[in-house]
Amino acid sequence: NFLEDDGVITLCESLRHPNCKLQELWLMGCYFTSVCCMDLATILIHSENLKTLKLGNNKIYDAGVKELCEALKHPKCKLENLGLEMCELTSAYCEDLALVFTVCKSLR
Repeated sequence: NFLEDDGVITLCESLRHPNCKLQELWLMGCYFTSVCCMDLATILIHSENLKTLKLGNNKIYDAGVKELCEALKHPKCKLENLGLEMCELTSAYCEDLALVFTVCKSLR
């Protein structure tokens, strides 16, 4: 799917609605970048229902992971499964991800 950044940002606007009950969101290969990771991070903090977020095969790079890590460390984050395969990450954020695994008790 060619959602790209604009499509993901628009989708996130709907996901912020308090009545949204979505539990799984698979955005693999949707051609978006780190530009929309702040919007995704907001969803991680405010959604009590979202348990799975798959972001693989997108160009979110280290900058996007930084945004996501901050949200994953937030006490209101309830995410259980996160997929980041083939997101063109470097080892620069391994330490941040490792910290997330110790702080975010809901991640499996």
